[in-house]
Amino acid sequence: MSRELLKVEWQKVKQQKMVWVLLCLVFSIGLIFSFSRMGLSGTERTNAPFEGKLTRDFVKQATEGKKRVMKNGITKAEQREYDIYSQILKADGRHQSQSQRVDKLRQQARSATSDIKKRKLEQEASLLAKIDYQHVGNYRTLDQFIVFLGVGGFALLAIVLTLVTATSFSREAQTGMLQLLYSAKHGRKDVLTAKLTLSILLVTGIILVYNIVQWLLFFRQSSGWELPIQFNYHDSPYPLTFGQLYLLAILMQWLVAVSLVMTFTFFSLLVRHVLAVLILASIWLIGPFVLEKFFGGIMASETIRSLLFLTQGQSLMVFVLFRDYLAIPVFGQPIILPVVVIASSITTIFLFGWGCYKLVSRQST
Repeated sequence: MSRELLKVEWQKVKQQKMVWVLLCLVFSIGLIFSFSRMGLSGTERTNAPFEGKLTRDFVKQATEGKKRVMKNGITKAEQREYDIYSQILKADGRHQSQSQRVDKLRQQARSATSDIKKRKLEQEASLLAKIDYQHVGNYRTLDQFIVFLGVGGFALLAIVLTLVTATSFSREAQTGMLQLLYSAKHGRKDVLTAKLTLSILLVTGIILVYNIVQWLLFFRQSSGWELPIQFNYHDSPYPLTFGQLYLLAILMQWLVAVSLVMTFTFFSLLVRHVLAVLILASIWLIGPFVLEKFFGGIMASETIRSLLFLTQGQSLMVFVLFRDYLAIPVFGQPIILPVVVIASSITTIFLFGWGCYKLVSRQST
């Protein structure tokens, strides 16, 4: 693949004004929503008196404070104060009951009737035992950061992936431009490589810009990176801090984005009509959310829930993947869902990437 070919593909994307207008619109809406929820960086940290390692003094102050503000006709400021005291006391309660909960899971594992159930309970107990509940502080902004990374990032990526990647080959096939590219000095595989490279660079750039801007405006001075995610995801057994979850969210979003590049390029090669590809790509992205929304009761089993999370759109919602303990049995061993999602994304990248090059090599010039 030559730089010249990559520049040609970039010029085509630059000319798609509607894509850039939609990107700016979604990006601006995300920033406005973030500002309405959190304010700019350096905003008042109401948790400031209780940041750091959980101490008995913290617990005493929170107990006394909670009693003081418990009354009828509580004001908004008092409600925020009450919530802070409750968080401290909940953290203390989880820390105090941690060993009992671990012992309970291990007892359930010993009495389990199946090997896979036993292994799942043992794995959950092992994860739970590693959680450090003794860090307290301001977690709300970080929780919002991770939610926006999934929701807002999904919207931005969907625009580029659907309108640029998904229609790339189909659009040029209908206009006759693809045949000209194929008959030029560049080979068909070079053309495909240039399109894939540009799409991957685009989604990587979007992920970087989206996170850098959000971090600079809202989260640069946030405390709480070292807090356990159980401050918000109460039933999560994963021994992660908000900082670690954020880094995992970035990695998983990038992997899912690249896998979608490969998937939509495959669709574009397979179906040569732009409208058909757009419909197919939209169904692929939105379908799992529709199934969950309208058939959630029917699809409530753990296995079906896990399979839904493996779909690419759902996989971007990292805050959902780490909310509960879900594991998929692989050769008799329980593999936690986030690991399965990462493996699934990597497999999809290679599988659809291979399919793209196979389709291109079979198409006549």
